[in-house]
This record gives sequence, C-alpha cells and structure tokens, in this order.
Amino acid sequence: LVTVFSSENKFYGQASIPKDIEAAASFALDELDIEAPFLDLIYRDIGSRLLDSQDAIHYLTDKSRIDGIDCHHIAIRGPEIDLQLWVEEGDKPVPRRIIITSKWEGGAPRFIGNMRWDAAPKIDSKIFKFKAPEGSTNIGFANDAAKP
Repeated sequence: LVTVFSSENKFYGQASIPKDIEAAASFALDELDIEAPFLDLIYRDIGSRLLDSQDAIHYLTDKSRIDGIDCHHIAIRGPEIDLQLWVEEGDKPVPRRIIITSKWEGGAPRFIGNMRWDAAPKIDSKIFKFKAPEGSTNIGFANDAAKP
C-alpha cells in the first residue's frame, strides 16, 4: 500500500502497489503520476529511466570527490532537463550526488541532492504504517488503477 498525504490540506490517498520495488516505483510514476525526482535511481538499469534517445551524455571526470569518496562525474543534457550525476567508483557504483536543472521553468530551478547509502539498514516495519491525522480526508487517486 502506498499513501500520499498533504499536511497542508489534510488530504490523503492510498493505493495497492506491486511488492517488487521496481514494479512499485513504475506504478507510482506511471499510473499514479507521482513526481519523485530520486525514484528513478532505484532501478537496476538506471539508464533506461534517465536517458532518452535525444539526450547527450558527457563523462566529465573520474576525479571528483563527494564526502571523501572518489566519484565519476556524468552530465546528461535532455530536451526538458539537464542532469548531473556523481557515481561512486569501485565495486559499489551508487549515486552520491545529483543535480537536476529544469530548462523550461522560470529561473531554471535546480534540485540538488547528496546521498549516503546503508546497504543493510535496520528499519522497524511500524515506520511504514500510516495513521491518518484527526480531521484528514481520504480523497483517493483520480486513476481507477489505484483503488486498493
């Protein structure tokens, strides 16, 4: 089950999602139209989600350091956005920094994210249980595929 909650309006919607993480991400992005800039980074084949046939890819350097970690610096220029990605060198090629710049919005807004990874986290499953705050309204999703 995925829940999207607006604390400003006290509205929320819930939908059943596939159990596989990649299928769940695809459902959230494609069926529910959820905008989540980092969600593309969980796919095994990131390139299939980030790249379009029109995109230009530039390998800038293998000498960047993010939080003391050597990284490859890659830039992708697309028709709608420019993306810079710093990927850890070695046997754990995880993204360490991402910058997304929108080309067509006023002021070319930029999203910057730094990432630290824990490949074996200890997370209590209770953290994923949503309890609607008092006065909240379940408005669901517009898409019929989202009905729980």
